[in-house]
Amino acid sequence: MEWLNSQPEASVLYVSLGSFLSPSTDRMKELSSGLRASGARNLWIVRADQESSFRAACCEEKGFTFTAPWCDQLRVPCHRSVGGFLTHCGWNLTMESVFAGVPMLALPLRSDQVHNSKIIAEDLGVGVKLKRVVG
Repeated sequence: MEWLNSQPEASVLYVSLGSFLSPSTDRMKELSSGLRASGARNLWIVRADQESSFRAACCEEKGFTFTAPWCDQLRVPCHRSVGGFLTHCGWNLTMESVFAGVPMLALPLRSDQVHNSKIIAEDLGVGVKLKRVVG
């Protein structure tokens, strides 16, 4: 929360791609590279058992990335500095982001997340579904 408190209003992209099943290291590298290129401040929640490998693979340059192994899933989206949320479309975080009024970038990884991304983008209109690029 201390890091979020030091950021300008609506300037941080909150990134959480699941605590049970996470994206591959290659996918995390791609996302990290894109975020770094965008210059967007981001708070990326990475499972504790993946944090050291994530930092080695994705955070060569510190930039505006702050990682943490856990966060308060309701306090963070409601924080004044959070302006968007890159999500795997898990139901709990989806509902918490809707409650907080935070627009979402939907990147479903598996199962019900695909359906949830449709709800986010098409039914509720509170985000956009990212296209998967292969190759």
